[in-house]
Amino acid sequence: MNLIFTLIAALLVAGVTLWLGFVLWRGPKLNSTVDHHMVNAAVLRDQLVELEQDRTNGTLSSTNFAEAKQDLQRRVLDETTPAQAAGLQRQGSKYAAITLIVLLPVAATLTYLSLGNLAVRLPLNDVVLSSS
Repeated sequence: MNLIFTLIAALLVAGVTLWLGFVLWRGPKLNSTVDHHMVNAAVLRDQLVELEQDRTNGTLSSTNFAEAKQDLQRRVLDETTPAQAAGLQRQGSKYAAITLIVLLPVAATLTYLSLGNLAVRLPLNDVVLSSS
């Protein structure tokens, strides 16, 4: 029974370690900024269409329409400037992945050896149960 537990625990630790190491090794997706800009551009286009519909329906005055359109144009300009694009395209941390792959199994083993249930290691004949 102890061997089965040890094998299952080792497989779980190895699986989690390899999965986390792979995620750290490869890093974030590089095309996330493109998707972000495409979604924001679509939202801003929809907002411009809504503004024009409100003006044609008469629910928005021409001065309010001009102010809202200028605000929308400012937001478009803010979206097109690559302010923090370089920060989002960082590389994966290979040193962190290697450190995790080495230290996580060692830490799990040492933790189990220090905090594990000692009664499991003792034979059943040595354990005395009192019924009082």
